Amino acid sequence: MPKRKFKYKTSMRFKRRYKHTENIAAVLVAFFIIIVGFVALFQFFSSSGKKINIPIENVSNFKIPHKNLPVLKTLAAKYGIDFSELVTIYSLEQNFFPSKSQAVDAAEIERSFLINYDSIRKSYKPKELAPYYNMLNTLFEEIKYFPIPSGYDNEESPSYMFGDNFNLKNSKTTDIIDRENIRGRIPIMSLGGGTVESIGLKEDTGFQIKIKTSQETIYTYSYLDSVSDGLVTGSLVQPGQLLGFMGAVQNIPVRLAISISPKFALTSKEFFINPYPFLRSVEATRAEYKPQ
Repeated sequence: MPKRKFKYKTSMRFKRRYKHTENIAAVLVAFFIIIVGFVALFQFFSSSGKKINIPIENVSNFKIPHKNLPVLKTLAAKYGIDFSELVTIYSLEQNFFPSKSQAVDAAEIERSFLINYDSIRKSYKPKELAPYYNMLNTLFEEIKYFPIPSGYDNEESPSYMFGDNFNLKNSKTTDIIDRENIRGRIPIMSLGGGTVESIGLKEDTGFQIKIKTSQETIYTYSYLDSVSDGLVTGSLVQPGQLLGFMGAVQNIPVRLAISISPKFALTSKEFFINPYPFLRSVEATRAEYKPQ
């Protein structure tokens, strides 16, 4: 009898251990299935949405009609949409405006674009949108003032003129020209804040100032006739601060040439974007110049 009891007890222990092992195996299988499910869902959602494949050159040219920017700003406020997001998606839908196109009025944008905005926005992957949004949002936040101060332009006697000459003869600037062609006549104010990265006189660009922002955007002001007293490499610059005065080299007309080189995550090379639409968007916003 004792021997049988021993066998019985051994058999019960084995069954308990087997059942325990079986439970652990079931838990592990269930856990594995859950992990596989999460991975499948992640792959599904990460693979859904439009694949953005726009040439870097299109982004650099950024030929968005400048008259559309205030329209988009008004519509963004009307519909409670982030302005930079609206411009980003609008530009992506237009292949980032690789060439000059006609301005569209607010009614047309509402009818052809905003009516489907939610579905259009959701069709893009957030990670795909991020590089374009981050760059444009940074520039819209950094650029506060037009470089020519108040009091230097009116309809009867405009003091300057400028157009979209970006990439004309490989130029990476927008040039603002003094109509009266007088060196040192028109003061130049900083578009935004930052730190002077370099400053100096060059044979081909006259006095040139490079200002770098906290977001690593570099704004370059060339063809200055002179620079403001006290500005040196490392100087902190405030938005709307006097930088110098328009100038020229050799026989070219008196002008200011501005280039904008923002940090753009989709390229490791030096990247320039067309300053023209940004300058037009703040043309009515002027700092005040007070002669010393």
